[in-house]
Amino acid sequence: MYTQLFNETVVVAADGIHSASQSASEKLTAAIDLSKFRQVMFIIDTGTLGASGTLDFQVKGATAAGVGGTYTAIPNSAITQFVKATDDNKYALVTVTAEKISALGLNYQYIKGSLLPGTAAANSAVVVLGELTRVEPAAGSGDPKVAQVVSLWR
Repeated sequence: MYTQLFNETVVVAADGIHSASQSASEKLTAAIDLSKFRQVMFIIDTGTLGASGTLDFQVKGATAAGVGGTYTAIPNSAITQFVKATDDNKYALVTVTAEKISALGLNYQYIKGSLLPGTAAANSAVVVLGELTRVEPAAGSGDPKVAQVVSLWR
């Protein structure tokens, strides 16, 4: 018998990038504070790419959140570019750990996902999940935009 529900250990860690026609310019998720999560997973949904469109994604880090934070690309966190010819309606999963980010020695406490449609708009989205929170249950650590949680339990 399980003692915790999945949604008590995994939560929406930050406001992602909502499904919409994304113009050909960089879109960023909200900041994720790595002091709250040991692991963060970005789920990238390509949706339908525009004519000759491309889609890139990478994780960026900063020492401070908000206006004071300058986010720069984190090595080895980029996906292989999606292209219209073969990659409509596909997913990519990018997972980072606080431990690996710390090991870079850049003092990044905050990360964001960076979605970059190229050439044409893309109907794409990014969901950000945080796992193994430092304070359990995770339910209190998630993004306030989560409006409902329904669990079929017992």
